[in-house]
Amino acid sequence: FYERLGCFLLIFAISNSEQIQSLFNSSIAQYLGNISFALYIIHYTLIHTIGYRIVNTCGLVLRAAKGDFYYNLSWGIGYCITTIPAIWVADVAWRAFDIPSVKFMRWVEGKCQ
Repeated sequence: FYERLGCFLLIFAISNSEQIQSLFNSSIAQYLGNISFALYIIHYTLIHTIGYRIVNTCGLVLRAAKGDFYYNLSWGIGYCITTIPAIWVADVAWRAFDIPSVKFMRWVEGKCQ
């Protein structure tokens, strides 16, 4: 119940606040919305191919210093380094597959009407 109420209040607040709407209407937010599906598809592969290797490498470097902070630091470094190629690959996938498929389906829709 409380999740639904919270969602309703969040949508109501966003709908009635120009300051919050400006965050979602910014060019960065619009771009992330455009590549979000491609990012969703490729993030798992990138995390498992390069992300864990970076974390393991950082863990080996930081192994001399023991503690939770250094363990978490190795994960943070891996996350930051993996984010850049993830966004780049998602952008390439968006431009190569998503945009042409949307254009094609709009063409099909136009032919069906």
